[in-house]
Amino acid sequence: MIDSISGGMLRQMILFGTACITGEKQAINDLNVFPVPDGDTGTNMSLTMQTAAGELQKHECATVSPCRRHPPRRPSSARGSCRWSRICP
Repeated sequence: MIDSISGGMLRQMILFGTACITGEKQAINDLNVFPVPDGDTGTNMSLTMQTAAGELQKHECATVSPCRRHPPRRPSSARGSCRWSRICP
């Protein structure tokens, strides 16, 4: 069992998750029913995560704490409902 994660592990998890979303974006598009069944949720998630992953790759963090120095912000290329979501800073 892992009790804590390093900045490098967090980075790897985010990059892997981004790759998974990108690889399955059509399946996510096909599942899409909320909030509007417009069939582009997977595409929007993929583009937003790819932009975030690109920003993440610019920084090397040995622990999670130094990563906080680079506060997360909603990528200007965020698409879809995320543009209006409260979870997107």
